[in-house]
Amino acid sequence: MYMYFNRDSKPLAVCCYKKMRILPIDYGNACACKAVWEPDVVNICLNLLQTIGYYGLAEAEILEPNSVLFVRFE
Repeated sequence: MYMYFNRDSKPLAVCCYKKMRILPIDYGNACACKAVWEPDVVNICLNLLQTIGYYGLAEAEILEPNSVLFVRFE
């Protein structure tokens, strides 16, 4: 998920996607993605970043969607 926040930590853009094809397999760059909307995940990420007053571009990656939620921010 990519997000962009202004200086007031207001989200101006949010883009969610699911990696459909990754090369090399299991570890690498996505070469095919599908746009998806996951409101629970979006809310978790937005709330965390707004709480700390974040601004600028952010990327969150959901590493284990079928088990415990683990989000990595870059």
